[in-house]
Amino acid sequence: ALEGSDEAKARGIIGSHSIIASQVDDNLLLLCSGEVLSGRSGHAATLAIYLRYLKRVSAHLKNVATSVVNPYHRIGFREK
Repeated sequence: ALEGSDEAKARGIIGSHSIIASQVDDNLLLLCSGEVLSGRSGHAATLAIYLRYLKRVSAHLKNVATSVVNPYHRIGFREK
């Protein structure tokens, strides 16, 4: 999306971030509730860190994608 300034791909990346963030949050709630990996705190902690990392990388990719669809002074914000 960035190399070719493809706005359609950039919008797809921006839209996929909300899906990824939602799924990460849902999975973190499952971990906290003890429904998954109960009694395996080492694995649960590792998975929680991985999920947060995944969400952070997705957020960074979303910010890069906004540079394709937004003017320079609006990078990092929603498209008007």
